[in-house]
Amino acid sequence: PVLDTPRPDIEAEIKTGKWDAVVFQGASVSSSHKYRYSQEVPIRLAKVALSSGARALLFVEWPRRGWDESDFQMGVYKEIQRGAPKSELVPICYVWDKVRALEQGRDLWLPDGNHAALEGSFLAACTIYRFVTKSRRLMPSWKPEPVSSRFASECHKTAIEVAGKFGLFGPR
Repeated sequence: PVLDTPRPDIEAEIKTGKWDAVVFQGASVSSSHKYRYSQEVPIRLAKVALSSGARALLFVEWPRRGWDESDFQMGVYKEIQRGAPKSELVPICYVWDKVRALEQGRDLWLPDGNHAALEGSFLAACTIYRFVTKSRRLMPSWKPEPVSSRFASECHKTAIEVAGKFGLFGPR
């Protein structure tokens, strides 16, 4: 669910307790980086997920084209995590940055420079997959047709590496 406005219907669904994990995206983030907005709604929803027995996974978005903002975005989500201890950061922003560096700046955005193109969405999905499954071994075989096998492998490999740095797989 999007985190910036109260959604009683979503909160009620989370409270049913039938979810193992809930992925949250869309905290209130200042596009100019000049302001800090209240994170009361995402903190509340993450706490509801945790108290209902689900993992609360915080989807830290990729940066916009031309912006070095991954650390800023991570800071916003760390604030949510402090308010909802035991919620988990899903560092899509850092996986995105690393893949772009490995792929010589591959453009993962749609023309608006904000939303993900197919390859960027696939990269985010690979990262979420790692956090939902908590596995570095399971390797899904499906990929969207235009995505090359080499790029798909790079996405999974990088997601595993970054997830490991975030302690997902425990001590080595």
